[in-house]
Amino acid sequence: MLSRETKEWNKALVEKILPELAYHIFSIRPSTMDAPDSYIWTHQDSRIYSAKSGYYAAQLAKIQSTNQLLNYADGVIGNTSCTTYGEEETLEHILFRCNKAREVWKLCLWPVSFNSASCSSFREAIQSSFTKVNLPPTGSSSNMCPWICWGLWTGRNQLLFDNRQASPAEILTKAISLLKEWEAAQGLVPSLPTSTAIQNPIQITSTAVILCNMYAAWNKDSKSAGLAWIFTDQTGQELNRGCLYQDHVSSPLMAESLAVRAAIEHAASLNFDYIWLRSECKGLIQSINAKQRSMKLFGVLADIESLIRSSFSSF
Repeated sequence: MLSRETKEWNKALVEKILPELAYHIFSIRPSTMDAPDSYIWTHQDSRIYSAKSGYYAAQLAKIQSTNQLLNYADGVIGNTSCTTYGEEETLEHILFRCNKAREVWKLCLWPVSFNSASCSSFREAIQSSFTKVNLPPTGSSSNMCPWICWGLWTGRNQLLFDNRQASPAEILTKAISLLKEWEAAQGLVPSLPTSTAIQNPIQITSTAVILCNMYAAWNKDSKSAGLAWIFTDQTGQELNRGCLYQDHVSSPLMAESLAVRAAIEHAASLNFDYIWLRSECKGLIQSINAKQRSMKLFGVLADIESLIRSSFSSF
């Protein structure tokens, strides 16, 4: 489904074969420079396996897989009655329609309240949950829906087998706690700086160095981004500039990465030998300098590394 010529997605073919997944597929940005495939440990942002991340991966695998949860629930529930209210117990009843489940969903800190009773299926709820934005003090931007569902499911089992009943607030608190543990195991939670020392600004010693200031504006509603960059010499005189519009951009970090790649490609086409790239995204620049590739940015960062290695004497 990738074009051999452009190395981009064949949108017509993707929309024909997998229309329900087209948006998510288009959000994946593959390498356009034939970067080789690589094995990575997806449960750590550093791509390096650790015993801690392996433990969490084993414990949380069933939560990350919608199909596993569906198959497991269908095989266990059978023809039973709700342990709390006596109604027919189905997967949808446990997770969305039971009065306790409704109380849990009402406590979620989302801009628009979630009417769980209107969900016709578990799969529909999971799909719609990707549009939810967590408000403070949740402390996470990840999708909470699978974790709340897991909390409701384990809460039901505790009541059934151990005769222990958790309150709606306890179920939600536990779900958020598990979500944060999962993020920490994958390296998604930024670490605090270890030093507060003020670093001296970088000094440019060569007059041949070209400065490139770039910026990316990301629209969270349309998932589109506007990219722009400008090349100047050290006196501030403009040498060239460029801009680009991109759709199906999954995050602000992806937008910044695409802007860097586009700016470097432009610089290479202008035969610049020495370039100083300046961006507001410190984390991205550190990843480029350290040659660290996250899973979501792998293709774009691989292209950036390849361009730097093949096109510039100094970067």
